[in-house]
Amino acid sequence: MVTIDTTKPQNVTIRHYLSDAFRFSVSVTDQADDPVDLSEKELLFSVRNSEGGTAIATILKDTGFIIEGANNNIVTFDVVFDKLEERSYFYDLFNVTDRETIFDGELICSFKGHDL
Repeated sequence: MVTIDTTKPQNVTIRHYLSDAFRFSVSVTDQADDPVDLSEKELLFSVRNSEGGTAIATILKDTGFIIEGANNNIVTFDVVFDKLEERSYFYDLFNVTDRETIFDGELICSFKGHDL
């Protein structure tokens, strides 16, 4: 599990094997390492061809990820991306409610055994 401190920008590179489901968990904390309750937040995960470009894949809470954990601060993804190809993309997890990016970065998609 990756831990993200929401008080400073987080840029995380994710490697995703296209033959697998997109599965991972992120624990979201503040600078004091206290959990950030996301239960009442509208979150949007977007994948783009270019930085700042139009989203080619988006997922919302309960349609590809869930909020869980005792403090409602763990985002667990479990989705199959059927439109992604073997290449690099840009992504972000955006808190629509508070209008802030939780984390973003490069999403490197490949098939097992192939490096980009």
